[in-house]
Amino acid sequence: MTPDGFDWVLRSLARRVLFTPFAIEFVNGERITVRHPEAVAFWNNLAMFRNQRGEFQFFGADAVCRTHDVAEEANDDVNLD
Repeated sequence: MTPDGFDWVLRSLARRVLFTPFAIEFVNGERITVRHPEAVAFWNNLAMFRNQRGEFQFFGADAVCRTHDVAEEANDDVNLD
């Protein structure tokens, strides 16, 4: 993902007025689910995610291959956490 696209997409998803959970898929195949708008923070083209266990993960644009609403996967058997 380009740095500009990364910044715009993640900020847009996290700041929706009616927040809905979304997933971030990484180029290595790992995926995380953002279930709360304050679970992610941004600094120039770097993002920080805090999961429900309180663990932190830092990542940049080059690590992300796509983002999508979790509702798109409602019928999948994949665990996104």
